[in-house]
Amino acid sequence: ENHYQVAIYIYSDQKSKIEYIKLKEIFKEIRKFQEYLKLSIEKLGEGVY
Repeated sequence: ENHYQVAIYIYSDQKSKIEYIKLKEIFKEIRKFQEYLKLSIEKLGEGVY
């Protein structure tokens, strides 16, 4: 009974760590994309005039 709960706890902990790492990766990608957009918009702004 107790071992079972410990196993579940470890499993869910691992799972949340994996989710957290995935989220961090996603946020990194979003930031990169935002930087890219910002640069593109600045370039467009320079090119238009």
